[in-house]
Amino acid sequence: MNNMDERRSAFENKYANDLELKFRIEARAVRAFGLWVAEQMNIIGEEANVYADRLVRHNLKEPGLQDVLEKAREDLPEDRFSDHVIDVKLVECLSEAEAQAHNDAA
Repeated sequence: MNNMDERRSAFENKYANDLELKFRIEARAVRAFGLWVAEQMNIIGEEANVYADRLVRHNLKEPGLQDVLEKAREDLPEDRFSDHVIDVKLVECLSEAEAQAHNDAA
């Protein structure tokens, strides 16, 4: 294998690893966000886990997190949760998931 092939292979491996990491971070964040949404709807225990897992699967339908936000907005009472509050909570979950993923890698 020549130097260019090695570099290409290393780049492809890094790209694949980065995509996998992004996927795991997003799934972890959406699950945490789903647990928060469930809690706000007074869903607890196993039902909260089921809701969170369902939200993770819902996220697989489209790229990005817009579908997750739309589902949360549908499920949460409008008079208690503004779009801003929901958006901020998802960003918090993403930050926490990213920090956890980097701690796991260390």
